[in-house]
Formats: sequence, C-alpha cells, structure tokens
Amino acid sequence: MLLGGYFVVRQVVLGASAAGDPILEGGLSAATRIVGLLHLPGVLLAPMTARLLYGGGLQPATLAFGAAAGSLLLAGLILMARRTQHAQPQDPLPLLIWLGVASMLPALAAAVLLSGLADRLVYLPAVFLLPACVLTLSRLLPVRIATAALAIAITGAATAAAVRTGLWRDERTFFEHAAAEPGDAAPAHYNLAIALHDEGQLVECDAALSTALRKAPMPGALFLRGLLYYEIGCDDLALQSYRDALARDPAYADAGNNLAALHLDRGEFDAAERTYRDLAQRVQPVSRRPAFTAAQSKVQAARAQPAFEPHAGGNCGTPEFARVRLRDAPGLNRRGLELLRWRRLEPARVVLTAALRLEPGLEEAQLNLAQYHMLAGAPARARELLLELQRRDPANTRAARLLDEIARRAAGP
Repeated sequence: MLLGGYFVVRQVVLGASAAGDPILEGGLSAATRIVGLLHLPGVLLAPMTARLLYGGGLQPATLAFGAAAGSLLLAGLILMARRTQHAQPQDPLPLLIWLGVASMLPALAAAVLLSGLADRLVYLPAVFLLPACVLTLSRLLPVRIATAALAIAITGAATAAAVRTGLWRDERTFFEHAAAEPGDAAPAHYNLAIALHDEGQLVECDAALSTALRKAPMPGALFLRGLLYYEIGCDDLALQSYRDALARDPAYADAGNNLAALHLDRGEFDAAERTYRDLAQRVQPVSRRPAFTAAQSKVQAARAQPAFEPHAGGNCGTPEFARVRLRDAPGLNRRGLELLRWRRLEPARVVLTAALRLEPGLEEAQLNLAQYHMLAGAPARARELLLELQRRDPANTRAARLLDEIARRAAGP
C-alpha cells in the first residue's frame, strides 16, 4: 500500500501540468497549486522567482492557497512524526520530513541567485516528502479505505491528464490557453507572440505583442517587435524598438547586437561602432563582451570599402503602416527574396512563411521558400515544396529548374 500510495501522489504531481488549467505564472496548474507543498519555496520567494521564470509574472495571491495547504501539510507531518517518535524509535518518518525540509534549501539558493534552476529544484523535496505523506496516510486510514482512495485518485489523475494533454501539444496551443485565462499577464502574451512568430503568423504575433506591451514594457517583447519590424522592412521602427529594449535593459546583448547590425547594414558606421563599443563594456553575460569588441573591426572594414553596398529595408513611419505591410502577401514575398539575396536566412523563412499563410497559392513565395530550404541545407524539404507546386502548375519552368539543380547537387560533382 505504501508503494501504491507513493505512485499515486507522484502521478498527481507529475500529471498536474497536463491535468489542470494552465495559468501564466511559471506555467503552473490548478492541481499543482493545490499540491502546494512542492512549490512552497517558489511561493515564499515570489518576487525573485517571478524574475527568473518569466520576467515578472508570478503573483503571490495566485499561489496563496497552495502555499497555505503546503504549510498545513508540512505541519501535519511534523506533528505525526513527533507523535510516533517515542513509540517507534526507528521510525523513518522524522528523517524523511527533515530531509524534505533541508532539500528546499537548494531551490531557495537558486531563487536568490535568480537562476532558472529554481523552477526545477522546487521538486526536490518530493523525493522525501511524498513518501512521508504516504507513510502518514497508511497510519491514519484503514487498509480498505486507503485502497479505495488510491484507486479513485489514480483514475481521476489519469483521466484528467488525458483530457488536458492536448493543451501541451505545442507552445502556441499552451500559451493561447494561458493568455485566455482570467488574470492573464504580459508574459503569457509575450510567449504566445514568440510561438506565433516562429510559425510565420505575423499578424497574430503583432497583436499578441501589442497586448503584452500594454500590460508591461518587457525588454524581450520590445526586442521581438524590433525583429518583426526588421523582417518586414520597417528599419526605422525596428531601430526604435531595439533602443526601447536597451533603455529597459542596457545589458540586453541581443537587442544591442541587432541594433548595431542594422546600423551597419544601413551604412551608419558611427552609430554601429558606438553601439558595439557600449556593448563591449556593459553587456551580460560578460563572456559575450569579446565578440562585441571584435565586431568593431568589422565596422572599420566596412567603412574602408570604396563601394559599400547597404542592405537596408525602408522606413514605415508609424506602426499602423507596418500593420498594412504585415497583411501584404506579395510585399512580404518581395521582402523575403531580398533577405535571401543578403543571406538573412531565418528572417527570410519567417516572412515567406507569413506570405504563404496569407495567400497559400502564391507561387513566387513557394518558390522562394524552396530556395530558402536549399540554402539552409534542407534539399528534401525544398524538393517537396517544388513537387507540390509542379503538380498544381506543370508549366512552371522555375520549379523545374530548381528541381534539376537539387538533382545535380545530389548526384555530386
């Protein structure tokens, strides 16, 4: 019965993420909050764990019930251990409880250091406290009642987990659900925007970013908006978004790097060199600083070129004009081709995918996306796209030429 009880509680804890309603804060679920005990260190240090999880999402009130339940459960275990300590000198319950309490310390230390490990280390006490719970339960309930309770718990946890598993099919599905929950906060919409961006759903990504930034000006959301503007060719808005991200976090390496690179692409050498110099002095982590010091020589080399060719997009002026571009499939295709010519492969993939989402029958975008896969070293995927296009339009000569090129490359020299 002890072994069965242990696995029941383990199933409830590990299945909680799939079985409960996911909420924003740390991706916790209602079932996990009720267990409470395992997340007690995170609850007690909510201001710190908020920063290390999602940049400001944890709300102590959300987990208050779980914290109270966990505290009461821990107190009950201690009382049971004290009650049986004299009657059973070799009782393992006190040792399990104190080891469980001691194992909370690594999670507390990680939270103080703002390490992402804290989100995982809060589960360490379960190694000791779950067996302690089962041992206590076996002493409080008759065998038949305990067995029936275990059977009900197993059936309920398995059914709930099966029903809710679909929410974890992919990141977009999970964060769509999280963003729709009552009490949603900026990080849910920001994480949803990341997932939508990766799938080329740029109109939806922009909407999720707008919601996130209305709730909180997160540096990561500002950076992603800058990347989105760059991808669709709104250089002026991209530069401003990167600057806004750096204003919130001056040590934000990715935002600074993209800002400097865009200045360099536009031939704005002084601004690029100044940005790289600032990054080399203050960026975090420190291990990235030498790369930005070296990048300054790249600016000097570009400046020395007698016929430097800028790789610049354009200026959009306002976010409203940028949103028009987000819905312009032919324009996105042209921008994708431009990015391919500059060998900006990942931005090209994003905008070409977005163009095809808007107009699935846009042949030029499908051809350009096939070229992206060829350049990215995925000829099988390129061939699949081209064959699909050839089935729809057998007279498409460009698709035939690209298929011949893939075949020649596969045959070797």
